[in-house]
Amino acid sequence: MTLDEEWCEVSLSVANDPDNFASWEKLIEYSCKGLNKASSRDKIETFRTSYEQFLKKWSFCERYWINYAQLEWQLGNTDRCLLIYRRSLSLIPHSNLIWISYLKLLPLCELEYQNLLAVYREAELRIGLHYHSYEFWRLYLELEENHRGKSIYWFNLLKKIVEIPIYNYSYFFQLLFDEIENLNQDNILLMVTRDDLVKKLKLQHSLEELDLKRINYRDLKSKLKKIYTDAYITTQFKSFELYEYEKGVKLEFYSPQMAKSYQELDNWSRYLQFIVINGDDLQIRQLFHRALVPLCEYPDIWLQFAQYYISSQKIQDAKHVLYKSLLHLRGSNKSVVQLKLVKLELSHRNYLKARDILLYALGESPNNVELLLQLIHVEKYITTDPQQFNEFLVQLVTTQNDTDVALELFKQLPHQRTDAQLRAQLSTTLHDDARYWILTLDDMLITHDVSSVLELYNECVSNNSLHHRDKLVQWHAQHLTRFVPSDYRADCALALGIN
Repeated sequence: MTLDEEWCEVSLSVANDPDNFASWEKLIEYSCKGLNKASSRDKIETFRTSYEQFLKKWSFCERYWINYAQLEWQLGNTDRCLLIYRRSLSLIPHSNLIWISYLKLLPLCELEYQNLLAVYREAELRIGLHYHSYEFWRLYLELEENHRGKSIYWFNLLKKIVEIPIYNYSYFFQLLFDEIENLNQDNILLMVTRDDLVKKLKLQHSLEELDLKRINYRDLKSKLKKIYTDAYITTQFKSFELYEYEKGVKLEFYSPQMAKSYQELDNWSRYLQFIVINGDDLQIRQLFHRALVPLCEYPDIWLQFAQYYISSQKIQDAKHVLYKSLLHLRGSNKSVVQLKLVKLELSHRNYLKARDILLYALGESPNNVELLLQLIHVEKYITTDPQQFNEFLVQLVTTQNDTDVALELFKQLPHQRTDAQLRAQLSTTLHDDARYWILTLDDMLITHDVSSVLELYNECVSNNSLHHRDKLVQWHAQHLTRFVPSDYRADCALALGIN
């Protein structure tokens, strides 16, 4: 098979089944085959187009963003490479994987120290509390040491790190204890302020009397080791608490169309609940964003995240989360979130916005009864004229292409079932469906005398084209046997085919 034939085959496979992830992977693999600085312009454009289209569809595929950026780097396109990294981080801002890859590349770009520091500070807000952020913090310390040595900033950074419950916490404690052991009058003020030497460590009576040469460094080291041993125990306990959930995380990365087990979904849900109760806002947000990478196709985590914001009175943030989820969810999973959005809009009396959401949702899921019922509920707020609302209702129910949906709507609207116009139209479209007549007979048992009920029932029995006759049999046994004489029951039973 020639290269052109192979390209036609893989591209045709994607065109025929654009939701097939394996076909896209083959397309990407082919587009990168033999790619180098000497490749033709057409070859390079094919590679870029393939990646762009792939990542437009599968935007949470972290490794593909990294591969795309690194290939541009290998082609000598530094600016393109950095732009791809920034684009990926705008879409997946809490990706530990992308941040680490990006930060490792930056020193090769000859950026100024202050520019590098700004990037690291941004990364800290995104992944600094990630359970596996060890490599990020190691790179951060390395950056500072390479540019300014073990400065005050370096020591403050290290003291901050040892309080974070991450997997490799002991590495940083060992680093800190090694530095404590090496303290002397030349470097003590890098780690401990004058104020702390006097007020916390009680090494001198006052700041005025403080003399670094006269400090008992053996006593100082002992006190600092005691302080940080206590900190070690606290961090260790917190890390073990998180590990109880971390060990249940089987997949960290996004894998399209790969079903997750109930145990894994439940573990994530419990993990998030634990952090919401015990963590701070930054820790909570970072964990939610981390969970959403592998679980973006499941609505529960999106809804849980939105509920956190709602409980914190951050309604706009909640809406942002829910709207973003719609880019990743499909079918009934999407409808669940759309219904939540509708309720949020209704709670703020944004009735027209709620209706717009429902109409868009029904365009994708026209037979979703929950969406239809919610649309009726919203329309009540918007349409103040009872006659106009009634006409809307009649049209909505009677224009349903799915008989089951029309019947379910009719069933869920007890107050509207007595409407003559609605009944007249449904009697025509659902004339041969026993389920419609059962609902009608149920209503008549309340509003009419027994003779009228029996008369309609008799009409139903005589309809030889009636569907779902077994439903009518059950209804007959439950409701009518006590009203009619035995010979009439026998005739009805014969007509219905009951032995």
